[in-house]
Parts: sequence; C-alpha cells; structure tokens
Amino acid sequence: MIFGKYINRYYLKNAPALLLGLLSLLIVDIAQLMIPELYRLVINGVNLGKVVVDGQTLTFTREVLFQNICLPMIWIVLMMVIGRFLWRVCFFGSAVCVYRQICGSECLITAVVCRSSIIRSTR
Repeated sequence: MIFGKYINRYYLKNAPALLLGLLSLLIVDIAQLMIPELYRLVINGVNLGKVVVDGQTLTFTREVLFQNICLPMIWIVLMMVIGRFLWRVCFFGSAVCVYRQICGSECLITAVVCRSSIIRSTR
C-alpha cells in the first residue's frame, strides 16, 4: 500500500527531498522536450540554408549554429545531467532513509532480515 497511516509519516519526514526530486524530474522532462526543436533548426538549416530563430530568418552559418543551437544544447544537456542525478539521489536517498528508519541499523544487510525483524516486532 502506497498510502496508509503507518507509512505517511515517512513521506512527511522526507517531504523536502521528495519534492526536490519531483521538481528536478519535471525540469528534466521539460528540458528533454526542447531537444527536438534544436534538431529541427539544424535540419532546416542544412536543407534550406536558413533558420527561423525567435521570429527572425537567419542564414545558416557557423555563428548561428553555435550561438542558437550548440550553446543551448550544451546547457540543456548539463541541466539534464544535474537534474537526473538530483532526482535519483532524492528519491533513492529517501528510500534508504525510510529503510533505515523502519528496520534500524542492525538489519541493513538484506531485505529478508528487515522483513523478519518487522514480523517479530509486530507479534
């Protein structure tokens, strides 16, 4: 069960990390939608010799390629790398914290040991 009265307290304890992970995941997804637009500019520039950037028709030159396509692509890729690292650390780090809180430090070796200690403590 994802939501329940016993597990909700762990969501609340780790809410800042989970919200940061969710925000970074959304930013990465939005950044991924920008990449096909940049590819479209490259293809149109190669085929037609001109590109439309911010409503202006520009001749497809190295400067236009570098300033309007390559630099934004580099920034998007860097943003995606940092965002992917951040959301994975936030989500999986929260999972490890919840695991430690539920099982205690003595049963971090395997999940089987954790399950048996939970069963023993509820009896």
